[in-house]
Amino acid sequence: MSSSSAIVHSAEGSSVYITTKSWGSECVLTVKNVNSSIPDEEIRHVFEPFYKVDKSRTGNGTGLGLYIVKSFLEYHDFRFSIANQESSVVFTIVMPLSV
Repeated sequence: MSSSSAIVHSAEGSSVYITTKSWGSECVLTVKNVNSSIPDEEIRHVFEPFYKVDKSRTGNGTGLGLYIVKSFLEYHDFRFSIANQESSVVFTIVMPLSV
């Protein structure tokens, strides 16, 4: 997930935090978009090709960004998740420290 995508698709006045930490033999990368959320009924669809949460948005987005990210992560057997937590959207990637 590109941090610019998190910024572009965030609500006005929200903040984006990117953190990494090592956990045993793995690295955990977290992108947290504070004061932004995705409706619960839509969050399971965000990795589908051409899916857009905000249908009224007329910008340059194709709806392929998270689908491409998902394809890349699955190809490398990385684990990933997206969830709403305390009025924030949190995207987490877990990958081995050695590839």
